[in-house]
Amino acid sequence: MAQDSDDERFQLAVHAMVRLIRQSSAHVVSSVHKMSTWFDNAPSWTPFRTDYDAAAAGDHLIAFRQRIEHVQTMSGALQSHLQGLEVLAAHDTFHPLPATPITRAVAEISATCAWILQADINADARAARTYAALFHSIERGIAEMGVSDATKFAVSRELLVAELRDQGVSVVRRDKTGVKTDEIVQVKVGRSYARTNFQISQRVLEEIPAIGNLYSALSGATHGEYMHVAASWERPDAQARMIGMVVARSVEAWSRAVHAWVGVTPRPVFNQHDVDNLGRSIPLDVLASYAAQDG
Repeated sequence: MAQDSDDERFQLAVHAMVRLIRQSSAHVVSSVHKMSTWFDNAPSWTPFRTDYDAAAAGDHLIAFRQRIEHVQTMSGALQSHLQGLEVLAAHDTFHPLPATPITRAVAEISATCAWILQADINADARAARTYAALFHSIERGIAEMGVSDATKFAVSRELLVAELRDQGVSVVRRDKTGVKTDEIVQVKVGRSYARTNFQISQRVLEEIPAIGNLYSALSGATHGEYMHVAASWERPDAQARMIGMVVARSVEAWSRAVHAWVGVTPRPVFNQHDVDNLGRSIPLDVLASYAAQDG
């Protein structure tokens, strides 16, 4: 494409972004529709069946149930977020700021699912991660809710600790200058450990490293940081590229994790041509700057 004007670059970037959002949304809708069938028919060699058999034998039953609930609930949330982005993308006017927190949520949901379902670790490790994610949510509830709700969360935490102890799962409480607190900071299942006090940004950087810098920019705009918000208005083509790329790579990571867990070969999430068009929409002077930095 001859990059003759800012408007042409903008139109190319937005068109590619819209197509990537629609393709990603369609992929998630199709996958969610098939998910129950995949669960029912997962082959014996799959991580899903390994986790299922362990639960049936009385090991990690809570973790397995929680993992199923997590992937179904979060996949449904991912579907809803993408449908919301589709509505924004279909509008005659490009609205980068409303799309920014939704795109950020797409990355976070995808990264968390990928972390919990990781196929190349053992059942103990997946169980530890599932418990860690559950305790993470409980501790956030205790810290952020009112007194009454925080008390309920604290009671739930202790009931869970007691139930896990009966299954041989141990937890580590936070130690502040030699004083033990009630907060759970680590879960141990067999020889596998998982920390509970992680940041969601850590999950994104580890599970979807290709969007690390883009995710940081999304977070900056979501939190109202001036430079990132200003860039949303001053460089709309860059915002379109960021949204399109984050959506595509995030859903790809989610899809890869879910399909690997149940032993199904996924179809492509998006058309590579549309990703290429995002690259073609980058101004030549910006490309030259990137090349100079790499050199």
